[in-house]
This record gives sequence, C-alpha cells and structure tokens, in this order.
Amino acid sequence: ACRAANDEWYCFAELAASEGDQKDAAMWAEATEPRCLHMYTTHDDKVLNTATNSEAIFEYLKSKNYRRSFGLYCGDDETESVVAAMGYAMGANNGLADSAFTMAYKTLIGVDTDDLTETQVNTVCGSRNVTGSNGNVYITRGGEYDILQQGFMADKTNFDEILYLDMLCNEIELSVMDRLYTAKKVPGTEAGVDSFKNRIAVACQKFVKTGFIAPGQWNGDTCLDLTTGDYLPAGYLIQSEPINDQPQADRDNRICPPIYACIKLAGALEFVTIGVNVNR
Repeated sequence: ACRAANDEWYCFAELAASEGDQKDAAMWAEATEPRCLHMYTTHDDKVLNTATNSEAIFEYLKSKNYRRSFGLYCGDDETESVVAAMGYAMGANNGLADSAFTMAYKTLIGVDTDDLTETQVNTVCGSRNVTGSNGNVYITRGGEYDILQQGFMADKTNFDEILYLDMLCNEIELSVMDRLYTAKKVPGTEAGVDSFKNRIAVACQKFVKTGFIAPGQWNGDTCLDLTTGDYLPAGYLIQSEPINDQPQADRDNRICPPIYACIKLAGALEFVTIGVNVNR
C-alpha cells in the first residue's frame, strides 16, 4: 500500500512488527520494483545463542539468501535501533566527493549499546574467521567506541554495496532515458550506440568521485575485449556488441545492441592484522 501510494522511497522498516511480518516483508523486498531495502530490529534473544539461533530470524533469512534485508539485534524491547542505522545511511549518502561509506563501526545516535559476550557477537555477526548468522549488533569496543558491527545484509553482502549498486543502476537508467527523451532520434549506428555508452560513462564517473568505483585489476570473467587480469585505469569500461553483427529483427525493432558496463569497486578494509616486532 505504501508503494502504491508513492514509489519515491528506498529503505523501509516496519515498527513493532511480528517476526512473521518481518519475514513477509523480507520476501517482498527481494522482488519488488523499484528496488528497496528492508531494515528491521529483532529483540529475540534466540539470535545470540548457537543452540537456539536456528529458530530465529537471522538464520531464517540467511538460509533464504536474501540480500535486501538488514537486521539489527537490540536488547531493549522499546527501541527500534535499526531506524538509527537507516538514518545514518541515508544522511551520509550525500553524493559528495569521497563520501562513500560502509556501515561497519558507525555510531548510532539515540541508541544504547548492548552488553554482549564475544561469543554472542560472533554468533550474530561472525568474524574474519567465524561464520555467523549475518545479523548485526550495536556494542561498545575498547571501553569507548560505540559501534555497529558488521553491516551485513542477510546473505552477508555488505549494505553499502547494495545501496551504491542500486544507485549506480538507477543513475545509468536515468542517463540513458534522458538521452532517448531529449534526442530528436538516436541513429541505429555505432555513433548512436556510443551516445548511450557516453551517458553510462558519465554515470560511472559520478561513483568514481564518491569513492565507490576505483581503478584496479579486473578479476571477473572475460567480457568482450576485457579479459581476466586486465587493468581498468578508470575503474570502469563500457563496451557494446558491434551494430553490424546484430540480427535484422533487432534492427527492424530498433533495439540497441547489448551494452556492457564493467566496473571495479573500490572495496573497503574492515579487519586488520598488525605484527609488532620487538628487538632489545
């Protein structure tokens, strides 16, 4: 009903929802268009214990490989802590230069941390060496750092990757649509295809500016002229199939040859090993 009334929103949280409602919302979020993110708070202590977490929502959504649901445990039944996480994410997402962010280790305004053991944290989030339930917690580290750990969606994809990839796809779609909307016509020639590719490149460049895309080695599968191990100096490469090779039926129906945008993410560092070597 909310989507039918207005589709210009992205994240949503159902306040004081039952676990059944949260599961239904997670399933809906996976397939709906326009794309969105489901964010929810759970107060169920079962998520903290390996003996009981198989019955709880984190493990349930993990088993479904849902990548559009972000769950946060909160021990205070009166606090919808995930809304603070949503507020941080949408507020930090300002599109300015070097503004790309992750959810890991962020402070949630207005939310008290939970006093959890390391075993409980690992049960929910896992660690670099331990597999968890791909949930998230809000805890105090080092006696003074109030942080969100770890920033996972239910399938362990990082929140920021889903957010920025959705934004990038939307920017590309709008850029190409603007080209179709403003042109007298886009000719069925290589020049016409290039005009789309140029618009896509402009969209990608915006995400280079924010720090989401960066130069690096392409470790994906071969795509047209891009092969595994090639270096992407711009952080992205836009290619298309030759227009002279397209089927006549596609040309008759004024269909553009497929365009491929290969992008290299800047990634993020969230775990560090430090060796201190001492000599007396």
